[in-house]
Amino acid sequence: MTDNNFEARASTYFIENGAYLKLRNLQLGYTLNKKLMTRLKVKSCRFYIGGDNLGILLKSKSFTGLDPESPAYAYPNPTVFTGGVNLKF
Repeated sequence: MTDNNFEARASTYFIENGAYLKLRNLQLGYTLNKKLMTRLKVKSCRFYIGGDNLGILLKSKSFTGLDPESPAYAYPNPTVFTGGVNLKF
């Protein structure tokens, strides 16, 4: 195989500005008050919802990929939502 034009050389042609600001994870919760807990005979009760990889808030205008954190610009990291209740008796 011949490479007369030296096409295998390293190049900065495809380097892009990858600056970004991302909302990586967020959790919101609420703990019920103690008066209600004594009536329900529970020490504590907390409800929560959360999410991971919720979105890119700011990214460079010159960046052409989907997600700067995804390896080799393949599929972006999935968005995950969670929710639950923590009870202590």
